[in-house]
Amino acid sequence: MRLILDENLSSAVGRGLETAGIDVIAVADWQDGLIRSVADVDILIAAAAERRVLVTFDLKTLRPLEQNDIGGIVRALRKLVAERGNEDWHDQSAFLQR
Repeated sequence: MRLILDENLSSAVGRGLETAGIDVIAVADWQDGLIRSVADVDILIAAAAERRVLVTFDLKTLRPLEQNDIGGIVRALRKLVAERGNEDWHDQSAFLQR
């Protein structure tokens, strides 16, 4: 599973995933940062073209984990990659669990 972290996730999450050998990049760094301010739907289209899964933390609608719980987010993403990383993630979504 190849991940792209939306701009609302800390760079510490990316570092925590990289140490586990997970292919991850932040929107701010991806495609030289040109795509970081566009709508999520456009990011999803670009991510799908590169077979990446968008990880986002939308505070208005999603609250399964606290945004400042970096360790919790890293553990939840590591678990998701370990359990479902080989699945086809096209048109899929998942809520992270503690």
